[in-house]
Amino acid sequence: MRYEMEKINNIAISCLLLLSPMASALEITACPESNEIHRVLSAYVSDNQRWYGTAQGGENKGNTVRFLQAFYSPHGIHDRALGTLVQCSYQLDAGILQMKLRDNKVLVNNGLYISIVDKPAWVKNEDTAPYASYTCRADNAKNCGFNRVSDATIAAITSDIPVLLPKKATAN
Repeated sequence: MRYEMEKINNIAISCLLLLSPMASALEITACPESNEIHRVLSAYVSDNQRWYGTAQGGENKGNTVRFLQAFYSPHGIHDRALGTLVQCSYQLDAGILQMKLRDNKVLVNNGLYISIVDKPAWVKNEDTAPYASYTCRADNAKNCGFNRVSDATIAAITSDIPVLLPKKATAN
């Protein structure tokens, strides 16, 4: 009996470990704060190992000083409801750094799909017409919050973004 309980516990823990990347994929609600980003050789990585960036050109170097802005591009006609977080920008000791999220969901979806509905800090850029885009400028990254969109929601809104949905059981 004890052996069976250990086996069940091991299976339960394994399932939780396998599902945790999926659950944690949705918990991202803002760009990382500047104090959560560290330089590793020529790259920059967030403390949670999900955000990456490189400083382009010799004039861009040093540690992150502060968050500058985030840039959002709507997907098709969906304006604030569905689009990609293009990048998060930071001031370095010298120059600018752009950071992007990298995880399995971003790779499958070909981008970080978010919603900025009910997020008034995001302002529409008038100078990019006819292409819509939004920028959020703030002292802290958390003030440029967003909602990460689930694959089920993406699939309900549009069919042209690749998603991974659980297979539905079929009756035989």
